[in-house]
Amino acid sequence: MQTTSDSNPWQKWKQLAQNPAISLAISQIHQNINQDVAQKQPVCDASGKCCRFKEYGHRLYVTGIEIAWVLNQLDTTATIPNIPTYQSSDLQLTQLSNNPQLICPYHIDGLCAIHKVRPMGCRLYFCDGTDEWQNSRYEHYQSLFKELHNAHNIPYAYMEWTHGVKSALSAKQ
Repeated sequence: MQTTSDSNPWQKWKQLAQNPAISLAISQIHQNINQDVAQKQPVCDASGKCCRFKEYGHRLYVTGIEIAWVLNQLDTTATIPNIPTYQSSDLQLTQLSNNPQLICPYHIDGLCAIHKVRPMGCRLYFCDGTDEWQNSRYEHYQSLFKELHNAHNIPYAYMEWTHGVKSALSAKQ
C-alpha cells in the first residue's frame, strides 16, 4: 500500500467521497469505463471466479477514495436489485479478517452484490484474453483518478481491495 501523510486517512476519504463534485467525478469515470467496455464487447468466461482473488491468481487494487466512495454508495443507496438490502455496515469484520483466500466480501452466492457501484478494476477486467486494451484503459483511468486526487487535494493510497475494505470498515467503528 502506498501510504499517505495521515496515519488513518479513512475519515477524510469518507468525507471527501460524500462531496457531490468528487462523487460525480468518480461516477463519470465509471460511466466512461462502462462505455469503453461496451464498445469492446468482452466476454466473461469465469462467471465470478475472478472475485476469489487468491484462487484465481490475481489481485484487485484500488485507491482509498474509491473504496470510500463504494462504501458511501452502499450506505446511501442500500438496496441493490436482486440482492437483499445490503449495506457496507452489514459486513462483518471477522469475515474480512478470516479471509485467507482473499475472496471479495461482496461476492455473495456467486453474484456481485455491488455490481452497480463496483470499483474500476472490476469494471475493466475480463478473462477473455483481451488484456491489450484492458491494460491501456486501466492506465488511462487510473491517471484520471490521480488527477482527481490532485485537483481536490485528496490523500493518495493504492491498496489491495479486501485489505482496504477491512481497514475502512475498521476505521468506521
